[in-house]
Amino acid sequence: MSEPEDRDIVIEECRNLIKAAGHLRYSFEGAAERLPTDRRQLAAMSSGDLERLDALAIRFGRCQDMAASTLRSIATYKDLSVDSFPRLLDELRRNGLHLAVEDWSRMRKVRNTVVHDYPKHVDELFEAYEDLVKLTPLLMSSVERIHEYVISDVGIDPAGVTP
Repeated sequence: MSEPEDRDIVIEECRNLIKAAGHLRYSFEGAAERLPTDRRQLAAMSSGDLERLDALAIRFGRCQDMAASTLRSIATYKDLSVDSFPRLLDELRRNGLHLAVEDWSRMRKVRNTVVHDYPKHVDELFEAYEDLVKLTPLLMSSVERIHEYVISDVGIDPAGVTP
């Protein structure tokens, strides 16, 4: 059986994840009205508008990282032994938390692109932001599923905050 400290870690990580998802939602809504529809619009964007897109990218990366950490904490709490993240998702699926490995891989790839490999050409940048906009709702939905799982299956309500 898991330790009480493992339970406390799940609570804290999920609470922080929910807050991060709220920040991501705020950035997503703020950037949505300024999203470029083509590469020319992106190249002509003001520094302020680009800053909003960058904030979205940073918050997406942070939220995705925190979701991964929360999932690892849940696995530890439930005494699941896994050696890779796809196996972790598979084990959690068997335990009732359904997050597709393919979706997670796409989110991770976009996260790595916008956080580590900042695109240098306008075409690459446009594609990265396009992917970011498509995947942000998926990430927020994943956070909601994690939160619901923690409440129902793990039996923990992290401060009663809804994502």
